[in-house]
Amino acid sequence: MGSLAEGGRNRKNWLAAFALLGIVAVFGLVLIDRGHWVWAGLTFFIGTVGYYGASILYNSLLPEVSDRNSSHIVSGIGFAAGYLGGAILFVTATFFLQEHRNFGVAEKMTAMHIIFVVAAIWRALFTLPP
Repeated sequence: MGSLAEGGRNRKNWLAAFALLGIVAVFGLVLIDRGHWVWAGLTFFIGTVGYYGASILYNSLLPEVSDRNSSHIVSGIGFAAGYLGGAILFVTATFFLQEHRNFGVAEKMTAMHIIFVVAAIWRALFTLPP
């Protein structure tokens, strides 16, 4: 990953590939039913590889979007925006899961599947800018 991040070649393509791997894995969780923990664990592992691979490559783009004097500010804003977006999605998903019946979703598993789809779309949308 380090050589991909520092090599400069096709960084954005690799970023897109790892991000897509993570996004597809989150979508894949919709296909796994209760009790299939081996498949869920494998899908989670694949999603984690996609997430961290994309994160490493995303972080390696910092010198391209800022100069030495402002990189700490740009990095801080990027991390803050990422955590804020993640917190918004987490709080919204938690509320939806707890109150799923009030939203017309009868089963908790269906609510979880909806959350996985929304999380994958959320990740895809916020991956587009880089």
